[in-house]
Amino acid sequence: MLTRSKLVFLSSGIVLAAVLLAGGAALSQKTVMVAARTGCDNAPALEKATKAVSQVIDSGHWTNKDHDQVRPLLHFLHTDQKIELMRKVSAAIQSKKLVLDKGAHLFY
Repeated sequence: MLTRSKLVFLSSGIVLAAVLLAGGAALSQKTVMVAARTGCDNAPALEKATKAVSQVIDSGHWTNKDHDQVRPLLHFLHTDQKIELMRKVSAAIQSKKLVLDKGAHLFY
């Protein structure tokens, strides 16, 4: 026989499970909407980011202004594209073609 406390416990567990399932569905729907909104074609963003990074490397100094210019473009790139840009910057720093100004952030 169910006592009142067991019934309350059971009903609260069912409500919690329903909320978690609904929240997970809403989250997955949001992810799908973001993916649909950004699309798979990111060629313009890749071109802008590559051009910006190349200009910074040619200048020889990475400043906070450069960080502010490049960082928003990274949000539109795929992971492998971000890694490629980071490798390019890393290689320039290691070969001393690029110097990170004091207090400047690289990507994040």
